[in-house]
Amino acid sequence: MTAIVTGAGGFIGRWLVEQLVFDGYSVLAIIRPQSLSFPWMGLQTDKSVEIICCDIANYDDLPMLIGRRNGAVFFHLAWAGVSGHDRENLDIQIQNVKSSISAVEAAAQIGCTRFVGVGSMMEEESFIATKGDGLLPSPGYTYGAMKYLAHLQTKIAAIQVGIEYLWPVLTNAYGEYENSPRLINTTLRKIINHEPLNFTSGSHLCDFVYVEDAVRALSILGTEGKPFCDYVIGSGQPATVREYIERIGEIFKVKEDLLFGIIPYSGVHLLESSFSIEKLKQDTGFFPKVSFVDGIVKTMKWISKQADVDLK
Repeated sequence: MTAIVTGAGGFIGRWLVEQLVFDGYSVLAIIRPQSLSFPWMGLQTDKSVEIICCDIANYDDLPMLIGRRNGAVFFHLAWAGVSGHDRENLDIQIQNVKSSISAVEAAAQIGCTRFVGVGSMMEEESFIATKGDGLLPSPGYTYGAMKYLAHLQTKIAAIQVGIEYLWPVLTNAYGEYENSPRLINTTLRKIINHEPLNFTSGSHLCDFVYVEDAVRALSILGTEGKPFCDYVIGSGQPATVREYIERIGEIFKVKEDLLFGIIPYSGVHLLESSFSIEKLKQDTGFFPKVSFVDGIVKTMKWISKQADVDLK
C-alpha cells in the first residue's frame, strides 16, 4: 500500500506519516523545502518513507515528481497560515483553496483511488458567524471560511476527476511536536513559565483529541471510510473550554489563579451534536484510546523537555 501525504512536515503530518508506516504503508511525504530542518521523529532513515520537496503553491508538479502510483491513498494536510495573523490573510487562505483543488487533480493523475482532506471545526463556526444575528466575526474567521470553501471545491473537483473523497473534520488535536500558539500548547507553556493564566469565560464547547488518536482515525478513514460521507474526528467527549483548563490545573496542581473572563470572546457557540464521532465509530470501528489526562501529561513532558524544565 502507498500513501501520499502533503503537509508531512507539520505537526499532524509528521504524526500521520509515522502512523501510516506503522500500518504498513510506503509513504511519500510531501514537504516544503524549509521543513527539511524540522525534527522528523526519526523517519528520515526509514526505508518506508520517501521525502519529496514541493511548495504548497506548486502541487501541479506532483504528478511529474511522483509518477504513477496506482491505488495509492492521498492525504492532504498542507495548509499555510493555520495560526496567528496569517489566519486573517486572505491571499494566503485563497492560495490554500487553490492548492487543495490542485491536490485533488494531482491525486487523480497519479492514479490514487482515494483523496482524504482534513477539515476544521471553524468551517461550521464561520458559517454560523456569517448568518447569526448580532454576531461580529473576527478577521480570524477568514481561515474557517476558506476551509469551508476548500471543502466544497475539492468535493466538486473529486466528482469531476472520478476519485473517492473524504473530508473529515478534526476538532482540536494536541500533543508532542506542536509549536503553535493554540490554547493547549500556550497554556502548558504558561504553566511552565509561571506566566499569568488569563482566558476567555470559557463557556463555549470544544473537543481536544490527542494527536495519536487523530492520526489513527485518519489512517483508518483511508481504507474504511465511506466515500463522500461526513466524519468528525475527536475524543467524543466535548466539554467547555473552562472545564478543560480546570482539568489541566488539577493535573499539574497549578498554584497560580486561573482567571476566566479576562480575555473577550467574540466567537460562536457550537452545539454538542457538532462534536459527535458516532458515525466514525459505526462505519470504521474507530475508538479513541488516549484519555485527556494521559495525553496532557505526555504533551507536558515533551514541552518541558524542550524548555529544559524538570517538572518533578
